[in-house]
Amino acid sequence: MKANELRIGNWVEITQPKKGIYTTVEQSTFSTNIENNFKPIPLTEEWLLKFGFTNNNVDSIYEIKNYYLEYIQDGNLNFYFFEYGEWFIKIAHVHKLQNLYFALTGEELTIKQS
Repeated sequence: MKANELRIGNWVEITQPKKGIYTTVEQSTFSTNIENNFKPIPLTEEWLLKFGFTNNNVDSIYEIKNYYLEYIQDGNLNFYFFEYGEWFIKIAHVHKLQNLYFALTGEELTIKQS
């Protein structure tokens, strides 16, 4: 993971000193060695639902504000395709979805309180 892939507010996994803890990127994060201390979080249904995506329970399609993600499983690979008009963008990590959503809407994709 490179620093130029991240924005303040992106979710990442801490790898140093402890593994398995999720946090958001802050301004101070950029003063650390990002490649050695953080790694991307795989995008899962759990994350989509936290962000407010809904699923029609028929297909593997998730929606938020007329934007759609389709879950694809290909052997050992699991990923999502973000549909935008005629474009289909492969997304496998939480921070990439956050960045794309912001680029398209100008709004942050944040965890919804239940």
